[in-house]
Parts: sequence; structure tokens; C-alpha cells
Amino acid sequence: MRAILALFAFAIPALADYSWTELGPNQSLLARTIVTSSDAPCPPVFIDGTPSTMTPRASRSAEFPVLVCEAVLPAATTKATIAGQPLALPKPHLHRVVIIGDTGCRIVDGSGGKRPRIQNCEDATVWPFMSIAQKAAQAKPDLIVHVGDYLYRETACPADMPCKGTPFGHTWQGWEADFFRPANPLLSAAPWIFVRGNHEDCNRAWQGWFLFLNPAAIPAACEIHSPPYSVKTGGSEFVVVDSASAADDSPKPASIAAYQKDFEQIAAMKLVNAILVTHRPMWGVKEPAAGKKGFAIIDGSLSAAWHKVQTRASAPSSPGIRTPPGSELF
Repeated sequence: MRAILALFAFAIPALADYSWTELGPNQSLLARTIVTSSDAPCPPVFIDGTPSTMTPRASRSAEFPVLVCEAVLPAATTKATIAGQPLALPKPHLHRVVIIGDTGCRIVDGSGGKRPRIQNCEDATVWPFMSIAQKAAQAKPDLIVHVGDYLYRETACPADMPCKGTPFGHTWQGWEADFFRPANPLLSAAPWIFVRGNHEDCNRAWQGWFLFLNPAAIPAACEIHSPPYSVKTGGSEFVVVDSASAADDSPKPASIAAYQKDFEQIAAMKLVNAILVTHRPMWGVKEPAAGKKGFAIIDGSLSAAWHKVQTRASAPSSPGIRTPPGSELF
């Protein structure tokens, strides 16, 4: 009788509102889902027809009253589903890669001395993320890379603006409105590589980052900087660097030292033509200061650290930065 009841429990799927797969360290393939029902447990993930338990990443809280569930998928998995929804699995070769970033709807009301910048999040012509996600999903990508900055709704929309009443803040409501709901058509289209941006640093949306998207266990406190890791998929190799806390201008020695350590670790991986994936540009330019001509080069933490590693007499060869051969970037 107990065995019958157990099978019956697995046969009734819990609600799973948002589900996806992501690639993580040590060649891990993670299945994740978000259960928004206040009392529903984690659903099972069916791996090649066999139910397997998903584990909650954290308990529900006032700011995040949802359950984020996770399971590690074996490398040999050929089919996986959650609540009847197929999960995307890695392809043998990458032919089409979607790369997106800075996808949130900006709402900064000008408090705290910040310059007010407000988008109408309800107007798809002003904030077209959902339509972009739909078109990207229709392109049937083999891999999706998000280079960071998921949450932009930092303050309430002013009452006299068209976006008044829209969700905001570093909470589940903000994350759902700014990322999960508009990205939903794309979530199950292909496996993801998620990168942390400066909007997910320890002063902003770090809690949602570590709960929802970070491919490692949730730390006891915010990690200012997470270590780099490599991902092999579709015949290509990616190396992910957390540059959320890197400075573009006037980087501090401690920041340069942290990223120098990253690049030394990457060089020790002995990667060949790996693809560097990070939020802040290695070599970026910005608009010139008032009265000056030409673009100014940003010599920040990443480029300074890279230079230190490259100029060491004993430095091993570093990975190249390229796109997958024969691939199409959407």
C-alpha cells in the first residue's frame, strides 16, 4: 500500500511556473524550477522516464515566497521533464548561440542623488525584452548566455508616470517582472550559462542571484566575488568570470589582485581557444569627458589584472577569446 501511495504522489505534478537547465562548474547540468504556489512542494524531475527528487535551494521567505528546486542531471540524460514540460539538454555541436544582457526595465526615480531614468515597463516598444525572448526562442538556439544585469526596477515608478504600480525592488516580485516572466518563452529553449552583473553585487540584487541563477550552493552571506569556472558544451569551452565587483575606473589594488588570481587560475586550466564570458568588458571604451575628443579607454580591474598576468616572465599561455566555429550569434 505504501508503494502505491508513493507512486501516486509522483504521478500528481506540483505546480512549476518557471523551469530551465543551466550549465555549471565541474561539467554539471542543473535542472531548476520555481514553484510559486505558497504550499506546493518541489515537483519531481523525470529523467528518461524515471522520477527523481528535486531539492529546495532555500526555504520560502517574506521577500522570496517561492520555492526554488534543483536536481543534477546525469551527463547521459536523453530526456528530462518537470510537470510535463520538456527541459532543454546540451547539443553535440553549437550552431546557434543567443547572447543577451542588461535585460531589465530601468526605474530609478532620482532619490539618493541618482539621475532619474524611467522606462515604461508596460510598453513593449520601450522595453522589448519579452518580444526579443520570443524571437530568440523561435530561432531554436543550442545555447543561451546571459552576461548579467537582470534586475533594473530599483525604485517604485512615480505615480504620474505610465509605469505606475509596476512591481519593483530586489524581491521575488521584482525578479519575476524583470526577468522570469518576460524570459519565460526562452527559458526552456536551450541550456543557459548565467553570468553575474554589477546589478547583482552585494549592494543590490545579490539575494535573487544566488537563489535563482548562481550554479553553486547559496552562500551563508553575500560573496563579493565568486571564483571562475569552465564549461564544456557542444564542442566548445567557456570560462565564466564574476566581474560584478570589478571597477571600470580607478580600480583598487585589492580588486586587481582578485582578478589577477582569477586569470592565473584560468591560465592553469590550460584551456585552448576558450571563450571568456563576463559582464564587464575586458577592454572597453567610454564617451570622452566634457571638452575632450575621442573615446577614453577603460583601464579597469579586469584589463589591469590581465596585463599583470601577461607581463609575468613565467606566465603560462592564456586562453583566447573567440566565438564557437561555425556558430551563429543571435
